[in-house]
Amino acid sequence: PVRSNGLATRARIVQAATELLGTDGGAITLRSLAAQSGVSPAAIYQFFQDLDAVGAAVIEAASAEVRMVLEAALTSDLA
Repeated sequence: PVRSNGLATRARIVQAATELLGTDGGAITLRSLAAQSGVSPAAIYQFFQDLDAVGAAVIEAASAEVRMVLEAALTSDLA
């Protein structure tokens, strides 16, 4: 089980990966991700199996944001 501070760390890693995708041609390395998120490279593996899993988490987070925006727009349009 992941402790509450672990959830914050995981979210910070996902946010850092999102930021890195927007820079440097979208290249992400373990070291750059660790530096951007403020954790050690080993800490990343406590939350993700590999960088592909980090990418999947970024896509999942972006999809959730889009879904929330669309739901809010549809709800206000239907009201």
